[in-house]
Amino acid sequence: MKKFNILLILLGILLFTSPTFAQEDNERILEYTSDIVVNRDATIDIKEEITFEPSSITARHGLEWQVPYIYAVSGAKRKTELKINSVVYYPLSNPEEKSNNIYSRRDENGWAILRIGNPDVYIEGTYVYVIDYTLKYSAISYFEDNDEVYLNIIGPGWNIPIENASANIKLPGEALDTICYTGPDGSKLQNCTISKIDDTTYTVKPNTVLQQYEGYTVAIKLSKGVIEDTTKEQLVLTILANIGILLPIPIGIYLFGFLKKKYKNERLTIIPNYKPEKDMDSLLAGTLLTGSYNSKYITAVLIELATKGYFKIREYEDKKYEFIKKDKDGSDLPSHLKSLFDAIFAHGLIVPIKKLTNFYSTANRVYGEGYQYLKDNDFLSTKSITTKSIFIILSIILVFTPILFGYAFINVLAIGWMIGFIISGILLFIFSLGVDIRTEYGNKRYHHLLDLKMYINTAEKHRIEFHNDPKKYNEVFEKLLPYAMIFGLEKKWAKEFEDIYTQTPEWYEGNFTAFNAYYLANTLGTFNSKVAASSVPPSSYGSSGGFRSGGWSSGGSGFGGGGSSGGGGGGSGGGGW
Repeated sequence: MKKFNILLILLGILLFTSPTFAQEDNERILEYTSDIVVNRDATIDIKEEITFEPSSITARHGLEWQVPYIYAVSGAKRKTELKINSVVYYPLSNPEEKSNNIYSRRDENGWAILRIGNPDVYIEGTYVYVIDYTLKYSAISYFEDNDEVYLNIIGPGWNIPIENASANIKLPGEALDTICYTGPDGSKLQNCTISKIDDTTYTVKPNTVLQQYEGYTVAIKLSKGVIEDTTKEQLVLTILANIGILLPIPIGIYLFGFLKKKYKNERLTIIPNYKPEKDMDSLLAGTLLTGSYNSKYITAVLIELATKGYFKIREYEDKKYEFIKKDKDGSDLPSHLKSLFDAIFAHGLIVPIKKLTNFYSTANRVYGEGYQYLKDNDFLSTKSITTKSIFIILSIILVFTPILFGYAFINVLAIGWMIGFIISGILLFIFSLGVDIRTEYGNKRYHHLLDLKMYINTAEKHRIEFHNDPKKYNEVFEKLLPYAMIFGLEKKWAKEFEDIYTQTPEWYEGNFTAFNAYYLANTLGTFNSKVAASSVPPSSYGSSGGFRSGGWSSGGSGFGGGGSSGGGGGGSGGGGW
C-alpha cells in the first residue's frame, strides 16, 4: 500500500510538470495592419497599427519596436532617413484611453529601437500600438527602364508570432508588376496575396500566421520617372559623410608646411667644445635637451655633485651603494640641487641608496624645480610650452573622441570623418613633439650642449690637446662625465681615458683591485640602475539585445529571381518588454 501511494505521488508530479499541464506563454500580435503611401518625392509614409497581447507569464511595460536605417547594398552600407511622426497606444477595451509619444529611443548597430510604454507601469490585457513614421532613401531602386518599390512590410525580426497581417499600399502611379515574399530572412516563399483595389492602390496579405522571425516583403515595378530620382542626392550625402577622410591632407600641409617654421628654432653651427657653461648642470642640461624627465639626469647630477666634493659615493658591498656627506652643506647650490642634497642627507651623514624611500617623489620634485629654473631664466618659453600642451591636448581629443564615440560615427555612416579625425590627431601629436619650447637664448645654450656632445663623441681626436697635462686631462674627464651620461656616451668617453684616468678619485670608493676610467663607467652603470629604481614610483594594480548589424540586406530588384523576404528596405521587428 505504501509503495502504491508513492507511485501515485510520482505520477502526479510527472503529470503536472508535463508540457500538457505547464502554462504556455501566449504572447503574440493579434493584428498587424500597415497603411503605406509611396510619394513622388521618394519618401514613404507608413502607419502601423499593432494589436499586442502581452505575455501571461512575464510582466510587460509595453512593446519594443525596431526598424533599420542602415542597409547593406551591394556589399556597401547605405544610410536612410527615418522620422518618427507619432506614437500612440491604448487598451483594446478602451480606445479613448490614449497615451501619446511615451517611448524611448536608442540607435544601435544601424537600428532605431523604440521602447513604447511607461517603464514604471506594467500593462494588463491587450493593447493597440499605432506608429506613424516616414522613410526616405529606403526601399526605392532606380533601374534603366523602370523604378521599383522593394519594401519589407514586416521584417523577419519579431520574436513573437503575428496571427493576422495586412497592408494597404498607395502608389504615385500605376503598377507594372507586383510580387510578394513570406517567411524568414532570405526566404523566397510566396505564400501571400496581392489584390488590386484600383490603378494605384493595392492590398498585400500573408496567407498564414507569421511565426517568430518571419516577415513579408513586397516588390512593385513602376514606370520610369514616376518617383523622383534621388541617386545624385544620396551620392552627395555619402560624399559629405565620408569626405572627412581627406581632412589629414590640408591639416598635414598646414602643420608641416607653414606652422613648422614658426615653432622651430634656427639650427646653429656645432663646434666641439669641452667647457660646460658655469650656470649649467647635467640635470638642467638633460632637461634642456629633451624637455622631459629621465632618471639618468638625476644619476648624472649626483655624480656631478660628488666630483665637486659635496659627498662621496661608496660601494660597500657588491652592487650596493651609499652616500657619505663631506664638509660642504650645499648652501651654495641652486635651489633644485639644494633640494636634492637635503633630501639625501635628511637620513644622516651616511645614507645607503636602499634607505632612500619615496626617492621617486624627490626626483620628480627636483626635476620640476629645475624645469622652473629654466623657465625663470629664459631658457624655455612659457608661451611655447603652453602652445605645445594645447597641441597635445587637441591631438588626444581628435584621436580618442572618435574611438570613444565611434558608434555615433557608425550610426550616421560617417566612417570617413572618424578615420580623418584619428589620422589628423596623430599628425597633430607628431607635430606637437617637434614644437621647440626653447627661447632664442635657450636655443644657443642647447647648441652649446651639442658642442659638448660632439667633443665627447670625438674625444680621441682631441686627446693631444692635453697630452702634456695629465691633471688637466683628469679634470676634463670628471667635468664632462655627467654630460657624457646624459648623452648616453659615458662608456665611449671613459674608454678614451682608460689608460690615463687610473687613480681612484676622492669622490668614489669601491670594491676593486685595479681601477681605471672604463671600470668606473661600468660601475656607474650599476649605480645608475640603483638610482633609477629609487626614482620610479612602485607599480600599482587595478581591476581591470541581439540586433542584426546594419539592417537587412537591401537593394537590387525583387523581380527576376533575386527577391526574398527581408530583402527590401524598411521592415520592423521587436517584441514585448
